[in-house]
Formats: sequence, structure tokens, C-alpha cells
Amino acid sequence: MSLASVQNLLARLYTDSQTREDFLDDPIQIAHKFHLSPVEVEKVSRITQSQIKKFSGSLIQKRLNEVRKKLTLTSQILGQQFNQLFLKFAQNKALDKGIKKHPEDCYLFSRFMISIAKQEEIEPWVLDLMRYEIMRIKAVYCK
Repeated sequence: MSLASVQNLLARLYTDSQTREDFLDDPIQIAHKFHLSPVEVEKVSRITQSQIKKFSGSLIQKRLNEVRKKLTLTSQILGQQFNQLFLKFAQNKALDKGIKKHPEDCYLFSRFMISIAKQEEIEPWVLDLMRYEIMRIKAVYCK
């Protein structure tokens, strides 16, 4: 048995929507891809869909809260739209590992917002405000 393999799979299940969907469709096949032993496959396969989705959702909510703290003005201006856009972003972008993960999440989210600004009808001045906040984050965290 390899604890690292189990931890790797669980981390991917909770942070990567494609791995999560694949696992929910065929848990045994995905567990084998992560080189789990038959005993580990059986144990991981017992995790319910609701447990996976609940924990995954709590991680995304934590990310949203951290990004909202750092992009305070943009979050206030966009209100609920900010939350909805972040959830769209987070479905396809797992949080990177490391010590500066939340500032990086802010930066990647801002790039996502810029890429969908027209279709989501985000005013250009809001994007300018967001860019200002990103530059402030870079100044603080990328010394």
C-alpha cells in the first residue's frame, strides 16, 4: 500500500473536476490509474459522491473567500456575479500547490475574467480596477 498514492488521488478528486467526474463514473478504473492496491481501491471506492462533492465544494468556497479578500473592490462592484464567475473558473482550474497559491489564484482568475469580459458584460473600468488590485497583490506577495 502507498499512502502517497491514496493522498494523490484524494487531492485530485477534491480539486480537479475532470478526475472527480471520471472517478464518479468508474472509481475502480481511476483508482488503478493512480496505482492503488486492491485494498486501497476498495476503500477509496467507498467514498460517496455526496462526500466528494461536499468536500470539493468546501475547498472551492475557501478559495473564493481568499480571492474575495484580495480582490475586495472588484468583488464589491460585481457582487454575486463575482461569486458566479469564480465558481465557473474554479470548476476547470485546480488550485496550485505552494506557499503563494492564493495570490496565484487571484492572478489566474483575473485572466479568466478578462477572457470572458465581453460575453459576461463586464465593464472595462471594472477590469481596470481588477488590474489595479492584481498589481497591488503582486507588489505585496512577489517581493
